[in-house]
Amino acid sequence: MPKDLSGHFVICNWNEGGERVIREIHSPDAAPNAHIVVIADHEPPASIALRQQENPNVTFVKSDPVLHSVLKLANVEKARSIIILSDENQQDPDSQAVLVALAVKHLSDSQSHKPNVVAQARNHRKIKHLLDAGVDEVICSQDYGLGLLSQCALNPGMSQAYSQLLSFSIDTCEFYPITNPTFLKAFEGKTFEEISQWFLDNRDAQNPLILIGIFREGKLVLNPRKHRVSDKEIEIKSFKEGDHLLVMGYDPPNIRLLLAQLEKSQKST
Repeated sequence: MPKDLSGHFVICNWNEGGERVIREIHSPDAAPNAHIVVIADHEPPASIALRQQENPNVTFVKSDPVLHSVLKLANVEKARSIIILSDENQQDPDSQAVLVALAVKHLSDSQSHKPNVVAQARNHRKIKHLLDAGVDEVICSQDYGLGLLSQCALNPGMSQAYSQLLSFSIDTCEFYPITNPTFLKAFEGKTFEEISQWFLDNRDAQNPLILIGIFREGKLVLNPRKHRVSDKEIEIKSFKEGDHLLVMGYDPPNIRLLLAQLEKSQKST
C-alpha cells in the first residue's frame, strides 16, 4: 500500500461492475492519474491483476473492508471518494454495505476533510439505512434499471442519451456542478432564465456549457419552473447565496475562463 495517500479513490467490495467503475475513473476526461485502492475479501479478479501490472495507480488489498485497521491503512479519511459496491458473495449485501459505511464514518468524523461516500444498493428499502450510516449518495441499480427501461419504452432512443451522460469521453457530454463562490456571487438575484442566457451569450466553442439546474440546500432542481405546481416542488424564483449550478458540457468548467468571461460581460454592461 502506498504511504500518505490523499485525494484518491477507495472501492470497497467487488462485483462485475467494478472494472467499469475503474475504467470510468481513469478515463482521460475524468481522473486518469488518480490512485484507486480496491479492498475485497477474495482473490483479485484477473482483470484487476492485469490492471495492477499495467497501472501503478491501482492497488488491490485482499481483506475485509469492514475492518477499521484496513480502512485506516487505505487512508479513507483523506480519500476523495469512497465507493461501496454490492458484494454478491454476501447473503445480505446491503447490510454489509451499511457496516462498511459506519466504519468509514467512524474514521472520518473527527477529520476536517470528509470523503464523498457513494454506495450501491440492491434493495431500495435499504437506502434509508445507508443514508443513516453516513453514505452521501446511494445508487439503486434495481430502481435505475427499471426507470430507464420505462423511459426507453415510452420514448425510443433515450438509452443513447443516458449512455452518453454516464460515460466519460471526449465525444460525450457529462453533468458538472459549479461551486466557485466568486463566480456564483455575480448571479445572486437573477432568474434561471437570465443565468441560462448568460451561458448562451458566453458559449465557448471548445466546451459549450448548458445550464441544467440549481442545487439548493443539498437538493437538485432540474430546469426549475417559474411557478411551483405542487407542494413537493422546490420553488426557485431567483438564484441566492448558497445555491450551486449544474451544467452540461464536454469537459469540467474552466473556472478561470468563466471568471474572465464574467468580468468582460460586466464591463460591457
